Amino acid sequence: MSISFTDILNRHVAATALLFPTRPPARDAAIELPVPVTARLVSRFGSASSNVLLDERCQHFRDAGIDGVIGYKRQGRYAIALGDPVCATEDRAALVEAFRTHFREQGVHTLFAVVGAGTAEYLRATGCGLVEFGVEQVLDPSNSVTAPGYKELRKKLKRARRAGMEVTEYRPFEDGHSPQLERQMNDLVHCWLMNRGGLQTFWAHIDLFRSPTTTRWFCGKVGDRVVGLLSTLRLENLNGYLLEHILWAPQAPVGTSESLVAHVLETLAGENCTYASFGPAPAHDLGEVSGFSNLSERSCRLIYRMARHLFQLDSKALHRQKYRPVAAQPLYLAFDKTSIGLGTLGALGHAFNFSMA
Repeated sequence: MSISFTDILNRHVAATALLFPTRPPARDAAIELPVPVTARLVSRFGSASSNVLLDERCQHFRDAGIDGVIGYKRQGRYAIALGDPVCATEDRAALVEAFRTHFREQGVHTLFAVVGAGTAEYLRATGCGLVEFGVEQVLDPSNSVTAPGYKELRKKLKRARRAGMEVTEYRPFEDGHSPQLERQMNDLVHCWLMNRGGLQTFWAHIDLFRSPTTTRWFCGKVGDRVVGLLSTLRLENLNGYLLEHILWAPQAPVGTSESLVAHVLETLAGENCTYASFGPAPAHDLGEVSGFSNLSERSCRLIYRMARHLFQLDSKALHRQKYRPVAAQPLYLAFDKTSIGLGTLGALGHAFNFSMA
């Protein structure tokens, strides 16, 4: 069933941060935070992997005295933390330890998926094994596609313009909501999902209007027909946005996704944003692997190469090079159990939503 912007806004109009305590009253390992509260925390403290906390399938862990949250999933005897802790830097160690202690007392292993260098260094210092598996490609919105080095990208943009492609921002707060446009947007999501095939993996489910106060929507149109869509998530602490979902219809003109990204970057540059990110993506090969035995390290590298081949894991990072990222931040997996078994692989599969479409 499609859910519109208005449905979400009406559902949560009274659930503002003023109605909920900023700090949780007590530790609770399986709470469900109201979406506006989660969105506030993600926007204030989040990183490029924090959008997963807004996925309704993600559970939330909070601890008394800390204004923050860890998103996680349970799989067997594992609790998998999803992304970096969403809190102030000075609270990160305390929130991580509260999470680990809670599950350790239950005899449950913890695994941290898609954490940045800061969290990874802390976990390394406390005895966790690390695997550098991915990269966050960061863009500078002020870099113009008219600059040298963007020749192939400009060709794609020109082809899209010739096909009548135009990109506009859907602004329901400022211009009023459009049920017809929202139906087209949701239909495009459904069409995109139905046209996927083979082995699949993804970080967060698509729910366009779940967090309307921190999300923006850009539509690519040919005439009145929506053929492309890009949604962004505001990250205030980074002075920019996550380019969260980039979707296009089978009949979309060549250059649709490039037109969406170029338009969004130009818009963000005009707003003096200094950061844009495609979010986490698997790297071509594993980087650092530390804290494991030689056998476990070799197993990690072999398993990753097999998964890369089956799922084409590095295709996103390679495709995004055309936008000339200004930084490539390493991303890690961290394990409190420094051996890789079937239970560990099952937990990782659950975290990354491995499936057959």
